[in-house]
Amino acid sequence: MADNHFTFTLARLKALEPQSKTYTVRDNKNPALSARVSPGGIVTLQVRRRPKGSHKVVTVSVCKLSDGLPMLKIYERVVRIVQDLNDGLNPNEQRRQDATEADVASLTLQAAYAQYLEKLTPHKELPLSDASRASYGNVMKHLSDWSDLPLVSITPQRLYERYRKIALEKGRSSARTMGALVGSVWTYANIQADDTNEGEEAFGS
Repeated sequence: MADNHFTFTLARLKALEPQSKTYTVRDNKNPALSARVSPGGIVTLQVRRRPKGSHKVVTVSVCKLSDGLPMLKIYERVVRIVQDLNDGLNPNEQRRQDATEADVASLTLQAAYAQYLEKLTPHKELPLSDASRASYGNVMKHLSDWSDLPLVSITPQRLYERYRKIALEKGRSSARTMGALVGSVWTYANIQADDTNEGEEAFGS
């Protein structure tokens, strides 16, 4: 196995050989920078450091060697990460937030509705009845043209206009059921996003 400490160059990093267990080597040029080598030969460059004001060391991924970045670009990323940590910021938290926001922004009504039925109803004290499922299914038929729309694009104004349309065509009871269902799906999606922000670890390039 290579020395545990040496000055990182692309050639030296590419020469690292995988072992039966993951191991780490450190950069002599920047003590905060290390390279983790998996048994599969994946080399991940990372920064390990305590954010200012924290007693916990965090690991922030810089990139994978396979990303093909030059050493200059890698060191530029390291400098930015270290500066954030010195300022008391954890880049992992920002990555997690960005990823969650992207997921929420792309979540369609149909996908959110499917998650709502699958993950929320089993935890209710009273399971969702067949009649309620059938009622919800009928409501979704009124929203079939919205199925592939991102949930965030269904504004209160659009919902109100659809409410009026359904009320005229199917009656106020159907319109109220539609509004309540979309509201419940919205609430559930927001709860899931909040839970993801608080509980998941981010690890990416």
